[in-house]
Amino acid sequence: MKFALLVLAGVAVFGVVHHVTAPAPRLQFGDAGIAQFAPAAFSRDGKTILARGYRSGPVFGAPSQSLLRLWDTSSGKQIRDYKTNSEKQTQEIRKVGISPDGKYVFAIGQDFPLTMWETETGKEIRTFAATTISTGRIAFTPDGLNVISASGMLRIWETKSGDLLRDLDYRKTGPRGGAGDAQIFFSIDAKYIVLDCGTDVSVWDFEKLEMKFAFVQYPPTRPIEFRLPVVNAVRGFAMSPDGQGLWITTTDGKITEYEIDTGKLRKSYQINPDGDIHVLAVSPKGDKIMTTGFHGNTIVYSFPECKEIKRMLGYGHVQFSPDGKTALTFTKNGRMMLWDLDK
Repeated sequence: MKFALLVLAGVAVFGVVHHVTAPAPRLQFGDAGIAQFAPAAFSRDGKTILARGYRSGPVFGAPSQSLLRLWDTSSGKQIRDYKTNSEKQTQEIRKVGISPDGKYVFAIGQDFPLTMWETETGKEIRTFAATTISTGRIAFTPDGLNVISASGMLRIWETKSGDLLRDLDYRKTGPRGGAGDAQIFFSIDAKYIVLDCGTDVSVWDFEKLEMKFAFVQYPPTRPIEFRLPVVNAVRGFAMSPDGQGLWITTTDGKITEYEIDTGKLRKSYQINPDGDIHVLAVSPKGDKIMTTGFHGNTIVYSFPECKEIKRMLGYGHVQFSPDGKTALTFTKNGRMMLWDLDK
C-alpha cells in the first residue's frame, strides 16, 4: 500500500509537466562552429541546405577561416565546398543564400563582399562591386531575377549579370535609429520590402524605394513612425501568412499584426513560451508558427489557435523547410538538426 501511495504521489508531482519533447531529431549534421546568428538556407525544393561554418583561430576562438558548404537534407552528407579566388576566405561569412532556381549560391559577411558561385560546379562566378562592408544580409526577389544586399545601403543587383540596378541609403531616408545591418522580407506580391534593423522595422514601396511607415523604439517624430511594442524579440519580425500584414513579437509571446499598407493594428495573438522569445518563424502555409529562445527549446504552435503541438531541442535562427514538413534548429556548438513535424 505504501508503495502504491508513493507511485501515486510521484504521478501527482511529476504529472504537472504536460509538455512532450521530441526524443531525437531525424538528422543531425554540419560543422561545429556554424553560428546561430548566421542562419543556414534551404534550397527551394528543400533537398539541400547551404551553411556557413568556421575554423576557430587561436585568439578567443575567433573565426580564422570561413567555410561555405552544401549539405544533403536526406542523408546529412556534405555535397561540396565553395571556395573563393582571393583572400576573402580568411574573413567571416555572416549570411548565405541560394537563388530560387537553385543554380547559384551566395555569401556575404564581415569584410566579405557579396559573392556568387555556381551551385553544381562550385565555381566562383563573381564578386559584386561596392559590397565590401562590415556585415550584410541577402534576399531574392520572388522571381529570382534580382539579388539584394543590405547593410546601410540597400543594393539591388541583376542576378545573372551582376549589374547594379538601384541603391538606397536607408540610414538617411529611413528611421533615424536605423542600424546598418538589416534582415530583408518581401510581401508575396513583391509590392513591399521590409527591413528589420533590430532597433526598428520599416516598410518600403519596392518599386519607388520610398518608406511607407516604420516601427521604432524611440518616441516617434513623424506621422509615418509608430512605437514598437515594449521588449520586442530580437528576431521577432515576420510577414503574416496572407502576406498582407506584418507581425511583431514581444519576448513574452504576444504577436501583434499590423496592416502592411498602413501600419494600422489588425489582430493580436498570444502564445505560451517557456521563457523569453528571440526568434519567430512562420510556416509556408501559415498553419504553424515556431519560436525559440536562449533557453534551448524550440516550440511549434498551431495557427491561429496558438496551441503547442511539438517541442524540440535546439535554438538559433530556426526555420521551416519550404514544404513546412521539417524544422531546422541548431545545437550549442553549431551543428544543425532537422526535425520531422508530421510525426
